[in-house]
Amino acid sequence: MSTTFGISRLKQDIDLVDDCLTEQWKDDDFIEVAFRGNGTGIRWTNDLVEFLPDDLKVYPLDNSAQGIYSIGDIREEIFKQNLVGQTLNSAQKELEDVDYRIVKIDSKAMTITDDFKPDRLNLEIKNGIITNVYEG
Repeated sequence: MSTTFGISRLKQDIDLVDDCLTEQWKDDDFIEVAFRGNGTGIRWTNDLVEFLPDDLKVYPLDNSAQGIYSIGDIREEIFKQNLVGQTLNSAQKELEDVDYRIVKIDSKAMTITDDFKPDRLNLEIKNGIITNVYEG
């Protein structure tokens, strides 16, 4: 399902119920900032987001949050989706300051540690191209 994300115009915290907004909130209580579509990834819908801090809360306006709770979460999702389709060599500059590991090459699982690090990216590569990126 698709989800539109917004930031609050109100000067109060807004609680989600089951990861969704309750009906008491109106559309004009929020400023739309991003959209995630089925199979199309996530994209910015407002040019002013570059000036917003990573820790600013975002709210799902028409669906559940599905792991997106801040501007920083959206930036991270866009970063990951932009890696997909690149060769590892072409992505090296973007990955320079990122903790990552290659977990699969051409459908063969690599030997990796079993620890989970939410700030580490796992990369899957097929025919030299990054095909999947996820935390771990």
